[in-house]
Amino acid sequence: MSHRLYIHTQLLIYVALMGGFFFFQNHFSGIDGLKEELKSVKNNLRSERVKVAIAEYQLEDYRQTVATYIPKAVKAHSDYGLRSLASISQLNDSGLKISDPTKIVENGQKLCAEERFARGQVHLKDYIENFPMGKKVIEAHFLLHKCYMDAGDIADGISVTELMAKRYPESELTALALINSGDVYIARDRYVDAKFMFQLVRKNFKAFPQVQKALNQRRDKWDY
Repeated sequence: MSHRLYIHTQLLIYVALMGGFFFFQNHFSGIDGLKEELKSVKNNLRSERVKVAIAEYQLEDYRQTVATYIPKAVKAHSDYGLRSLASISQLNDSGLKISDPTKIVENGQKLCAEERFARGQVHLKDYIENFPMGKKVIEAHFLLHKCYMDAGDIADGISVTELMAKRYPESELTALALINSGDVYIARDRYVDAKFMFQLVRKNFKAFPQVQKALNQRRDKWDY
């Protein structure tokens, strides 16, 4: 084989290899894109399922409210519309399964504990958005804060803490969120930020013995 033919052959092999490389690169790059798109669709689907559960609960709550204010005597009323409304308000529950909204918080907590952070955050945020006066709304904020922190999303976790301090300045869970934020800062050698959090709790949450005890335990290790 002549030197020129040898070089030509090597160039052909090189071109073929590079062509194969770019083919597989584009091929698998496309797969990665599809995977990301599928992941986004799944997250949106989970969010929609939570919203359906919330809508079902609100429907049942409305039905029970109507039943409370319409006396049974309305059934005997000559007005067909009123009799129909009374009948609807007393429909049998067997045809409709209603979700307890507190289950949304419990499911969110469970998912976060299993390190399925994105799904857990969807549940907790949907509860906070749809039930701002719900009996577990402060707990949902605290769990969302912890979920962000455990996932390493420090900025989002701190944002929830700040929101709790604004909305629920007298809640023990707000104090615990501030302490947890301080602990996260210490783990990242951000002692000035941690000191600020601890001092904020000491100054504003004196009425909670357990909170003050938690601060004292940290003061033994970190001077603030």
